[in-house]
Amino acid sequence: MPERVLQFGTGMLLRALCAASVDAANRAGAFHGRIVVVQSTPRGSARAINAQDGLFTLVERGLQNGAPIERTRLVGSIARALVADSEWETVREIAARPELQVIVSNVTEAGFRREKKKGGAAVTRSVHGSRPTSGSALRSSTASRQAPLPPISERRWRPVWDTSTSSSP
Repeated sequence: MPERVLQFGTGMLLRALCAASVDAANRAGAFHGRIVVVQSTPRGSARAINAQDGLFTLVERGLQNGAPIERTRLVGSIARALVADSEWETVREIAARPELQVIVSNVTEAGFRREKKKGGAAVTRSVHGSRPTSGSALRSSTASRQAPLPPISERRWRPVWDTSTSSSP
């Protein structure tokens, strides 16, 4: 399946939400795509994700009709994991691909700082390395796309597996 989602963050929360949702959409025949996850900090699980071919087991625990339930399922929507500090050019290349449909980020402001460059231009950089932040650096990568991703405020969001409504803006 083609890589249609670029996800910044390799933690359990994003895998449980984003990757599991994409996996469910793929199983329902509504999406047909995989995720490239990007480890954006020095500590992350990119190596472990790649060692498992992107596969992981999701365990869901809760209540259904007042009774405790536990479900497990194998999630296979992650194609591969990249490390931003050493594979940034690959991340930019993926962002520029026309088949990319979604960019997900779980990066908070705590991971960035503002700096002044020569000539007075302000640049936001990761506190974990010298590369620009995902948002500012990807703008130049996605600008070359034939059909650029519209800003989030211009999109009508709905679950990707919900085929009952129109996806046109």
